[in-house]
Amino acid sequence: MGYYTDFEFEVILTGDKSDPNAADAIIKHFRQEYDDAEYCLDADGETNNSSKWYDALSDLREFSTNYPHTVFVLTGRGEGAGDIWVAYVMNGWSCKKGATITLPPLKEAMEAWGFESEHLHGDYTPKVTLRTPEGQETVMGRGALRTWEQELEWMALEGNA
Repeated sequence: MGYYTDFEFEVILTGDKSDPNAADAIIKHFRQEYDDAEYCLDADGETNNSSKWYDALSDLREFSTNYPHTVFVLTGRGEGAGDIWVAYVMNGWSCKKGATITLPPLKEAMEAWGFESEHLHGDYTPKVTLRTPEGQETVMGRGALRTWEQELEWMALEGNA
């Protein structure tokens, strides 16, 4: 079975930008080196197929050492509600962070519709619960957002620390 994710891949050149096709060549190289990348990503780095590419981040960290002055951006949208993340990778280092979902309170909608918000009794915000595959929850209600901690992780390949 497994957990499927849609991936997108972008190359940000930080050095010599004189070759307009350099980013495309790097994407092509990445897809040639990793079978999962070739399956998941099209020639432009857009989603080609949903996949269970569990080693995506470690593969990209390893690959990034071939281009030490290039920033790679890998985004993922998983099957679970709210499972959206971005990872920035450069020369074996990575930083991955999940998205934060915020819903507007009713007061904003009322004002957008032209109603006086002072007629509301309290600050009503809809209650929404999102669960990750690991069972972690985000609950939003009554104007407050309670969320699980997603640590900002800096990771390096062995020998690059």
